[in-house]
Amino acid sequence: MTRTLCISLITGILGAVAVLWTAPAPAAEPAVTQPHTAADWPQWRGPTRDGIAPAGPKLLDAWPEDGPRLIWKSGPIPSAVNGGSGSITVAQGKAFVLVNARKQIITDENQIQAVFDEVVKELSTGRDPVPAGALLKLKGKFRTYDEFATLIQPDRDGGWGHRLQVGIIKKVFRYTDAIVCLDAATGKELWRSEFPGIGGDEAGDMGHFGASGTPAVVGDRIYSSGSAGLYCLSIKDGSVIWQTRTDYTHSSPLVTDHAVFVVLHEGLVAFSAQTGAKLWSVPVGGYGVFQCFAPCSSVVEWMSGGKSYLVGVANCGLYCVDPDKGKMLWQEPMAKQAEGSSTPAMDGDLAVVHGDKAVQAYKISPEKAELIWTAGKHAYRAASPLIYQGNVYAVTTDEIQCLDLKTGALKWQEKSNGNYCSPILVDGKIIHNTGHAWYPIFTMMFRARARSSRNWGCFRTTRNWTSSSRKARWRLAPLPPWPTDGSTCAVAAQ
Repeated sequence: MTRTLCISLITGILGAVAVLWTAPAPAAEPAVTQPHTAADWPQWRGPTRDGIAPAGPKLLDAWPEDGPRLIWKSGPIPSAVNGGSGSITVAQGKAFVLVNARKQIITDENQIQAVFDEVVKELSTGRDPVPAGALLKLKGKFRTYDEFATLIQPDRDGGWGHRLQVGIIKKVFRYTDAIVCLDAATGKELWRSEFPGIGGDEAGDMGHFGASGTPAVVGDRIYSSGSAGLYCLSIKDGSVIWQTRTDYTHSSPLVTDHAVFVVLHEGLVAFSAQTGAKLWSVPVGGYGVFQCFAPCSSVVEWMSGGKSYLVGVANCGLYCVDPDKGKMLWQEPMAKQAEGSSTPAMDGDLAVVHGDKAVQAYKISPEKAELIWTAGKHAYRAASPLIYQGNVYAVTTDEIQCLDLKTGALKWQEKSNGNYCSPILVDGKIIHNTGHAWYPIFTMMFRARARSSRNWGCFRTTRNWTSSSRKARWRLAPLPPWPTDGSTCAVAAQ
């Protein structure tokens, strides 16, 4: 029997499962111009950037009650607040993941108190000072940073509590961007390249988690966007080909034959794939505090009339950019109905977006976008949708739904809880991870069909956000509860 491999890192706030198989199969044309084999899942949402494995062997129709068999488990790989929530990339027999890791460098109780006093002094005497009396109410009520973080939580967002916590984090922790390479067959770490980084709390509204982009592999290079830079490395040994300083982002790079496209605070930015030189920047906008969601999203390549375009979504709405000229062609506001950070799913001239409030379908051209239908349910920072055989599959806050691609009519829905976790489709089956950081994570499987479906498999993995990324038979997942350091493992899926 042909052995196959399905790899998925259960860390993805924006993640997706990667699949790898050993049997030869024809590969669909990928979104990037470099060729990949059928055994590769070389970028965010797979070879065609749509969450679908284009070919592969038949997988299990249903999982055992206790889940697929464990094949291997890697060494520690931190996730969520301790490492980010990016997805696995699989190429050339290797698995890659970005880790925005943090390490506590001050643990002594007396030193923690000294740091607190130092930050209080800074906040009470600098610009926009905070009354020292309010800050000093906390003195003596904690001994460790974890106790402090629990104590300050109610006041942290937007107020002086957040400023105090960020000030302490900068002194107590050190962050790195690490690209980790594993042997996809054994889970053995082959190399790890580390760079200075920053944490999500230091990035303001960008959130409480580490940078969570998914690397892209093109030829003998891997491209990864992190908390403080864009990195181009050799997949052989992780040596640096080039790197350039950027701001904090969760965006997963799209790589063509000449450029790397990533969404940053300044907008959609193009860099030379060969040298890392900045080519152009196009603001994609936002409004108010929600401007932070722009660098959470990733663009997709769309072909029309033999020409390539870039389509993405931010809180400003759906947008289309000419990559040759670095020019915004149009923006469709979406009336705040589908704002968020998902990646559009494309089907010819249809773009389907899953946002915070709804799923929307647009008929697009290089000149404009026209809303076709609005449907679906609330999904906070929604997962990216799937389009398959005339249907749209969307993971909402508490359900997975099947919608008609032409009309948006609901065909079926099943209970789930994975609004952060973008699903993948392989062998006619939808696989995604449910839950979020404060609740248990389960990996679930549904049939991708128009008539009513049901859960054909479910097993518990950990507490975290993730997606699926799949192409064959083993599956990666950090097992210990969040937010402790996790590990990556492989389980049989056939």
